[in-house]
Amino acid sequence: MKRIQYHEYGGPETMQLEEVDRPIPGPNQVLIQVKAAGINALDWKIRNGALRLPDDSGFPKAMGCECAGDIIAMGDSVQGYRVDEPVFGWIPFDRLGGFAEYATLGIFHRIPPTMSYAQAAALPMVGATALQAISHAPDQLMYKRILINGATGGV
Repeated sequence: MKRIQYHEYGGPETMQLEEVDRPIPGPNQVLIQVKAAGINALDWKIRNGALRLPDDSGFPKAMGCECAGDIIAMGDSVQGYRVDEPVFGWIPFDRLGGFAEYATLGIFHRIPPTMSYAQAAALPMVGATALQAISHAPDQLMYKRILINGATGGV
């Protein structure tokens, strides 16, 4: 399968489309055929070396921590999902690779029928960030209207 990866820290010029083995899902993971991938600041910060993950196992490194697609295989412990079901989610940080033909998702959910693959792929990082910000708001702010000035990014 094809996947975008890099062999040294740096800018976009370090990215290469390469042939690699298809990943195998772990017990609680699904393997999807990627239809869309999200890209955000975390991706380029990891690629240029500004953010180093605890398990920095060397090069080459794959890119992409969120994507959406159809399930083609499931780990032994996955229940309540089926092959060909559209899902979106996060890729484990120890094996990034959303910018690929196939990827394993560690945290995943069904794509609602009203949402496209592209919309779903853009949701994991920004959705979790927004949910975390709102869930830590003081109780007097909960269930009220909130105006967020300057909200031009994904969050």
